[in-house]
Amino acid sequence: MADNPRLPDTRLVGQPEVGLPADTAGAGSVYVQGANPWGAFADGYRALLGRYPWDADTAEWIMMCESSGYADSVSPDGQNAGLFQINLIHGYSTEYLLVPENNVAVAYGIYQDQGWGPWACAP
Repeated sequence: MADNPRLPDTRLVGQPEVGLPADTAGAGSVYVQGANPWGAFADGYRALLGRYPWDADTAEWIMMCESSGYADSVSPDGQNAGLFQINLIHGYSTEYLLVPENNVAVAYGIYQDQGWGPWACAP
């Protein structure tokens, strides 16, 4: 898998490789909200993100920045998991947060309470 130069790889060593489509590789590319440079890789999450009344473009940006779209992402310290890198302090297990539907639902709940502020990748 070619590394995406725009985003950090947050997966732990030994997790399965899931490649980004070729159109996402390439130095100098810039993410523009409203566009979908991630291609089909992120399109599968658009409907899921669209289930909630938040700005889906911003949610997608944060999700891709936090996890590069890898649902099985776990931070090196093991305290953040899934698409939105939800911290375990919120009371959910890693296994629960690795299910995309669960992770997005929890992310939306956090967004409702605190806006985009809790995410390091917030615009």
